Amino acid sequence: MLFLKRCSDVFDQHYEKNIKDENGGRFDRSQGHRKRQREDGYTEDGSFWVPPQSRYEYLLNNAHQNVGDFLNKALAGLETGNTSLYDVLEHINFTRKVGQSKIPDIKLRSLITHFSLHRLRNEDFEFPDLLGAAYEFLIGDFADSAGKKGGEFYTPRTVVSMMVRLIKPELQHRIYDPCCGSGGMLISAKEYIDEQGQEGRKANLYGQEANGTVWSIAKMNMLLHGISSADLHNEGYPGQTAAREGRRVDAL
Repeated sequence: MLFLKRCSDVFDQHYEKNIKDENGGRFDRSQGHRKRQREDGYTEDGSFWVPPQSRYEYLLNNAHQNVGDFLNKALAGLETGNTSLYDVLEHINFTRKVGQSKIPDIKLRSLITHFSLHRLRNEDFEFPDLLGAAYEFLIGDFADSAGKKGGEFYTPRTVVSMMVRLIKPELQHRIYDPCCGSGGMLISAKEYIDEQGQEGRKANLYGQEANGTVWSIAKMNMLLHGISSADLHNEGYPGQTAAREGRRVDAL
């Protein structure tokens, strides 16, 4: 839900800017509505093309019954419209049973309404990586509630920080985590590079995760931290490719 709302809000920000640019700084809502049907011009600066059924305004106005189906179609639209999201969102299913029953419409509807109260554009954040930090907090909180199973996808932040500082990654390195889970070590490596005065989002980050759902979480985690170039695999072994090509891979 957080990822969906973020994509929709950034898309709205870009289309409003484009309309203003074409109308001498004036935003015309009717023209904006027509422009939103075009599938170009809204994917610069790391944002995604968001089709009509995936926009938050549409969900807020229309998803009152069979809400899980609306949310699934919204995610499918995002995935189909953006090559970088292929296979990432298919693991998420809002109609799947939790325990003995599905999440009722009233709870999903309440969640949609709650998220609508907060706009998630860059200009709304106290610091640039606020959304990424919030996402990691949610992952950590969920891992704590999951008990031992939480260790399958989340490593405590203090352990991650210690390992990264022992490795001392640099921008020119290729950094590989063979069991990346939700991607915390790779993100910590990016932040360490930032601390050294370089652009960590440009780092060569590689990862591998066997669990499809956890891999999806890792991909979204990267994107919410502004990292679009991380090469994360749900199968295969990216380190082998690098080794064959004679490239250095510094495994965390």
